[in-house]
Amino acid sequence: MSQAVPFTFMRPTSLWLGAAAILELVGGALILLGLLTRVGAFLIICVMVTAIATMWPAFFAPTGMELAVMMLAMSLALLIAGGGQASIDRMLSRRRQRF
Repeated sequence: MSQAVPFTFMRPTSLWLGAAAILELVGGALILLGLLTRVGAFLIICVMVTAIATMWPAFFAPTGMELAVMMLAMSLALLIAGGGQASIDRMLSRRRQRF
């Protein structure tokens, strides 16, 4: 378990690592389902920004952060554009517009 923490309030680290895992799980599930896509993308953006700022010393492999930057860019695109035509968000908004 990593003991490198950027801020003193982030102790114990196991609590924050668990929070990051739950945020990634919930954010990924929301994006996968297309339900609250922008909220899920925001959760993943929070985790990726924190990971990039605290964990990686270089950009390129083998110790690089290019995967985290790619995930950040993908989540930012979903945050801006939304879920798209096949998302549950879109179906719910169409149903609301009918009434």
